[in-house]
Amino acid sequence: MKVLHVITNLHNGGAQEIMRQLISRTLHLEHHVVSLIDSGKLGDELRELQIPVHELRMVNGTPGISSILELYRIINLIKPEVVQTWLYHADLIGGVVAKAVGVRNIIWSVHHSNVRTMPVKTRYVVKILAWLTRFIPNKIICCSKATMLAHKQLGYQSDKLTLVLNGYDLERYSPAIINISDVIPNEIFSPGTVVFASIGRWHADKDIANLVKACSIIEQQQTLKFKCLLVGPQVDENNIELTDLINSSGIEHCVRALGWRGDIPRVLNAIDFFVLSSSSEAYPGVVAESMACGTPCVVTDVGDAAEMVSKFGWVVPPSDSFALAKAIKKASAEVATADWVKRKTACRSHAVKSFDQDVMVRGYLSAWSQASK
Repeated sequence: MKVLHVITNLHNGGAQEIMRQLISRTLHLEHHVVSLIDSGKLGDELRELQIPVHELRMVNGTPGISSILELYRIINLIKPEVVQTWLYHADLIGGVVAKAVGVRNIIWSVHHSNVRTMPVKTRYVVKILAWLTRFIPNKIICCSKATMLAHKQLGYQSDKLTLVLNGYDLERYSPAIINISDVIPNEIFSPGTVVFASIGRWHADKDIANLVKACSIIEQQQTLKFKCLLVGPQVDENNIELTDLINSSGIEHCVRALGWRGDIPRVLNAIDFFVLSSSSEAYPGVVAESMACGTPCVVTDVGDAAEMVSKFGWVVPPSDSFALAKAIKKASAEVATADWVKRKTACRSHAVKSFDQDVMVRGYLSAWSQASK
């Protein structure tokens, strides 16, 4: 089977990582990838797997006549049996052009659950896509239950919505004994310090301000000795807005912005627990990855996060810094106890049962196979 993937960009992101995993686990198929913007680091990784990668160099994903014609030429040349698109702009541009070429089997993927927080331009794209669901895609793969419900309410044709939960590499993300001082060598961790982390890009949906405020609340109460690590693209000391936020809260001594790290499994194994402070998510992969490492989670009740942690973590309302601070203190009080060891073991067991990558791969393969019949 020949599958052509059309995606907005190939930078760090949840949909990009899922596509990479999917391709790497199905190399018996013939894959091709088209990025509307550029190829980035992920493009290099795909090329190492001998996957042809094409870049259309659209500015901010906005199509011009030349890029549309180039996409038409690429699809017509490859003649894929299935076109799999990733993210809204790729669903629209890739879907319409593939249909124009005459591709019969087009599958969209959706990875968001709250369109209201998106830019106005993207919200208009979603409205157009809702109307086009009647004519273009054979199936629309949703990565979470929250995503599926949200897009049904947005007017997406419900009989085409298919649930395929994201899966993760449970060998890469597995328990390991890692010392935090080996992962963050330039930081001083005094005895008895609880270390937790947030991992995600700099975006309003991630609501890092919520976590910073929660840390400020905890620090003011002076009942916990802690270090909070912020990890992700643009989450570093060069981000003036973030730096000002931390400094103005008076917690620069206990919150460290590390930027993006290429050793996320080591970070997750080195910390005591993970914190998701988002105001909007669909199926936050880092929660699954954390639990797969046996690292408990404190999460806001967004997307499928509460269902993902189940009874093995702490769930609080989004945008409630006081509730988040309280949950962090509860988790911290259990660290280094016998109950904590049991919780870590339970997190790993739950991850193995719930987030297996093979289940996701079978879901996509089934969708592709059904579409190509």
